[in-house]
Amino acid sequence: MLLVIKWSDGNYNNLAMFIRVTPITYIRFQKQYFSMKTDGQGIRLAVVLLNWNHSIETLITLSRIQSWNLSPLIIVVDNASTENEREILQEKAEEIILIQNSQNRGYAGGNNVGVQNALEKGCEYVLLLNADAEVSEVCVKSLLSILEKERDTGLIGPLLKEGEVLYAGGRDIGIYSNTRVPYHESRDKPHIISVDYIPGTVFLVKCEVFRTIGSLSEDYFFSGEIADFCRRSRDEGYRCAIYTGCTAIHHIDRSSWRDFIYPYYSLRNRFLYMRRHGKFLYFGFFRWWAHGMLHKTIAYVQGNHQLACALNLAMKDGIQGIYGNQHERIKAACHHCYSELEWNALA
Repeated sequence: MLLVIKWSDGNYNNLAMFIRVTPITYIRFQKQYFSMKTDGQGIRLAVVLLNWNHSIETLITLSRIQSWNLSPLIIVVDNASTENEREILQEKAEEIILIQNSQNRGYAGGNNVGVQNALEKGCEYVLLLNADAEVSEVCVKSLLSILEKERDTGLIGPLLKEGEVLYAGGRDIGIYSNTRVPYHESRDKPHIISVDYIPGTVFLVKCEVFRTIGSLSEDYFFSGEIADFCRRSRDEGYRCAIYTGCTAIHHIDRSSWRDFIYPYYSLRNRFLYMRRHGKFLYFGFFRWWAHGMLHKTIAYVQGNHQLACALNLAMKDGIQGIYGNQHERIKAACHHCYSELEWNALA
């Protein structure tokens, strides 16, 4: 590990520290690392923000977190954004740990870097937070309080509002195609609901869970890794829960790449999940192959050829065991559906 310290004028507050962790990762520490409130008990909470070409949104979310009295350790992981996006973070982000990956490691890989940093700092809890999500400090405090009181609960999240719909966690992705559970508000007192998985949008975890079961699986790359992590946690006796007493807001990214990139990973990763957790592997494979064939045919009939190509590739890769980042192969399979200019914008 190579440590390089740069001084601008010898002033402590102007110290910038860079650590080379691997040949592809750099970490920048700014002044909050040295002035973190610990109350004599170490750092309690770390917040990990993953950025990929959405630096402005990340900075907005960052500014909200920095106003919290909790004073968490804030770790921003940039997943190989464009040079311009990286510069925005470097120039505007203050009082954080900024980790810059030189390649896109996906949701799991990017967050793993941040979580590992939090574990090394001795944090008790880690909050994985999407840059396109809004959650209040009051909500986070409520979730922390539950984790402290409920010894068997290792992972928790709030209700999630997308548009006008509230969701309370998700169901087993190896069984259900539509996994998210709608929540209908009632006059009941706020309570805790056990769920199969907690959305990674706002995901609070005891650090002991990571130490017990390990990190997020990077084989999924995008979609499914949280469901897998929650399943492994439940297998070890940890409860996954949603607290109905608070709500986070998720502003969904409507980028056109989600029209076929997300369906590819969502379908392919069902096969991966079944490999690891399915009781009836061949039945599970047939179930998701049939699901893919149905939706591929519908997409083709409707003229959505890029989606049909993506789903076809997802079935092949899922059955053959080809996982991880497959952006380039998806691009090659669906290239004829877009102009070169459009592809460059999506890449």
